[in-house]
Formats: sequence, structure tokens, C-alpha cells
Amino acid sequence: MKDRRRSRFTRGQLLLTLVLALGSFLYFKTVYWTPHSWERHIQAGLRAQNRGDFAEAEREFLAALSDARDIPDHQLALRHTLNNLVEVYRSQAKYDEAVATIRQIIEIDESKLGPDHPNVAASWNNLAEVYRSQGRRAEAEQAYRRALDIFEKSLGPNHALTGFVRERYREFLGRPARPPKAPPAPPEEP
Repeated sequence: MKDRRRSRFTRGQLLLTLVLALGSFLYFKTVYWTPHSWERHIQAGLRAQNRGDFAEAEREFLAALSDARDIPDHQLALRHTLNNLVEVYRSQAKYDEAVATIRQIIEIDESKLGPDHPNVAASWNNLAEVYRSQGRRAEAEQAYRRALDIFEKSLGPNHALTGFVRERYREFLGRPARPPKAPPAPPEEP
């Protein structure tokens, strides 16, 4: 009597399935497990920045920026790279480049996270600081206000980041920073 159980796959189909599975594994490993050139450029840029070699750091971060676009769902890598570039531009007093780069970050964050996200507020604060360094008081004030509004809406008026931006804004306006609240005095003994 013949065995009626037959394999659902022929040998050729089985071999093809194994080859496709192996190919998928190798592709996944290449894309996600091996260090991408973006990561190598970021690391080299950070090392150069730590040494104070800002020109080299800028070159590495610009190369990383180019590579970031090759990463699947690259928005996070792009934002990270742009933030590093901002710091290098500020260190070199390349304020116009810093402003343009921060504006790119704001655009990315607003499209991905919404206009009232704390990351957007942090970028507005960074923009205010660059404007402040340039002596662009009107733009700095507007950026500080935007950052403060977003932090108050998203994190509340008593959050540490809200307080930090509020104090930076007060300093910018020439008002003294508020001293920390003293604890209440203990009751006097009779």
C-alpha cells in the first residue's frame, strides 16, 4: 500500500525557500546588525569634536548626514546628525549655518511629533540661544517665547525644563533670575 502522505513542497521548492530565508537573514544582518557608515561617521565626528578639531567634526557629520538618508526610517538618524552639526557650528561661530540647521530640526520634529512636542520646544530654545549669540534680540525673544509656550503646554509650568527656559528668558530680558524658594521657617517655640 502506498503512503498517501505527500510533502506539500517539492525538493526544488524547499531549496528555494531555504535560499530565500538565508538571503533575507543576510540582508537583515547587513542592514541592521553591522555598523553602518553613518554610525562610523558619527563616532569619528564625536571624537574630533571632543579633541576640539571642529573642522574635522564638521566633515564627519556632513558625511554622516549624507549616509543618514540611506537608513530605513532615517528621521531619527537625520535629527541626531543635525543636532551634532549644530553644536559644531556653534563652536565655530558659524551661526547662520546653525540657524539653518536648527530650522531643519524643527521642521522634522513638527512633522513627526507635532508642533507642541517638548523636542520642538528644545529646538526653539536652541534657536533662541544662537540668535542671542548673534545679538539678534527680536528673533531670540520670539524663539524663547515659543519654546516656553510649548514647554508650558506639554510639560506644565512647574517642570524643570520649563523652569530652565523661563530663567534663560528672564536673563535674556535682563531680569534677575528668581532665587529658589526657601523652605518655610520652623514654628517658634513658646
